[in-house]
Amino acid sequence: ILDQARKHFFDEVNTLLATNPFRREVLDKASAMTTKVAMRSSSNEVAEIRRVVEEEVAAYKMIVTKIDAENQTATFKLHNPYYDAEEETVGVGDYVQDRFIVRHVSATSVRLDDTKRQSGGRTRKLIAQPLKPVAGE
Repeated sequence: ILDQARKHFFDEVNTLLATNPFRREVLDKASAMTTKVAMRSSSNEVAEIRRVVEEEVAAYKMIVTKIDAENQTATFKLHNPYYDAEEETVGVGDYVQDRFIVRHVSATSVRLDDTKRQSGGRTRKLIAQPLKPVAGE
């Protein structure tokens, strides 16, 4: 029974991580689930899935602080302890955190694709607006 419960837990967390379009509340749910289970289990598998979720949460903690529509560049403030840079200025075709590719820069937003998380062969599309959390499209 314990093995079945663990399998169900891992399947559910992986499903939440792959949710497309991205929704922060779904990622928060995966984080809360893994934290709760990790408090009761010393399993290496549980510790690993918790680490994966923590890194996912950290990757999405970024905001656009500046958009230069004329030059089609944007500056992102990164709050990711797993990534070396605290800020990146990128243009169309560049990557944020070596993961999110910039598809379009306008005066009001930046459109990105998450190259790590795909569901059904579709990349996760995101929109970043100045001083707001990244959201799914």
